[in-house]
Amino acid sequence: MLSIKRVPTVVSNYQEGCGRNCLGKCCLL
Repeated sequence: MLSIKRVPTVVSNYQEGCGRNCLGKCCLL
């Protein structure tokens, strides 16, 4: 259950950070 809850949270943070700042890993995703 922790993994499932952690996945969406990480994705949300990546999407927000990727939207404005293109991070190396985020940009590739």
